[in-house]
Amino acid sequence: MQQLREDLCRMYLKIGSPLSTLHLRQTLHRLKVSEMQVAPFSPSRPNMEEKAKASAQEKEQQGEPLKKRLVVAVIGLSGAGKTSLINRLLDLPPVDPFDGGTKKCSVVDGEARGIPVRFIDSPGLQLGFHAQQTNRFKMIGAQSGLEWHM
Repeated sequence: MQQLREDLCRMYLKIGSPLSTLHLRQTLHRLKVSEMQVAPFSPSRPNMEEKAKASAQEKEQQGEPLKKRLVVAVIGLSGAGKTSLINRLLDLPPVDPFDGGTKKCSVVDGEARGIPVRFIDSPGLQLGFHAQQTNRFKMIGAQSGLEWHM
């Protein structure tokens, strides 16, 4: 769990966000609460968040590569720009707007701001009642892809 704290702190540093950010503090607090729920009688280890922050800053200063990979499923309506967003974040060439879109889930690996990232690019969802069944199958495919690549 301590490694997860440290990796989260390093990701915040890589994107240029301060370690005092409310969102990070809340996430670290939730990790601590989860630990206490799983092992309520284990001896408490004070200042685990501060130790993780200090270790993260030290590793970033040393230029140590981040070993954790962020896995992100990109889901949205057809034509919303899911693949374009992924390509933009990974500095890949833009997609052809007349290509016809993503037909099935695909995996795109890369690095964004020094953070290893795996994107699960899903086919676009359709609007309307008639598209519910098709959308359901697309969501199941995206979920399976996400579980497979975690």
